[in-house]
Amino acid sequence: MLDKVLDLLSKRWERINGAQALRLLPRDTKLKNLLPFLGPLLRKSSEANRNFSVIKSLRESENLQVKDELYKQRKNIVKITSDSMCSLCNKKIGTSVFAVYPNGKTIVHFVCFKDSQNMKAVVKGSPLRKR
Repeated sequence: MLDKVLDLLSKRWERINGAQALRLLPRDTKLKNLLPFLGPLLRKSSEANRNFSVIKSLRESENLQVKDELYKQRKNIVKITSDSMCSLCNKKIGTSVFAVYPNGKTIVHFVCFKDSQNMKAVVKGSPLRKR
């Protein structure tokens, strides 16, 4: 009976929970009889472990790249002078709250920025555009 069980384990190792199967086997089962079952099981386990390790390293690398990009973006300096003008309404920025576009040069009042974003949302969702 043990030979049939070992044969089944070696043929269907990918569908069987290895730890549970080992607990159910008799304690006097020889290790050499389990090799056809344990070999592929251990290879699959170590391959999955390597894959997870690679994925973890890629995510850490991506995280570092994002942090580096954030650092570069935060490093940019924008000087607002008394002559600084809003690119949307062409009025002076003065002491108003302002926004800077990603190019680092375009300065607008925050209210103008919000209004321009709302206008884009209305135009995109407008039923008149869908023809």
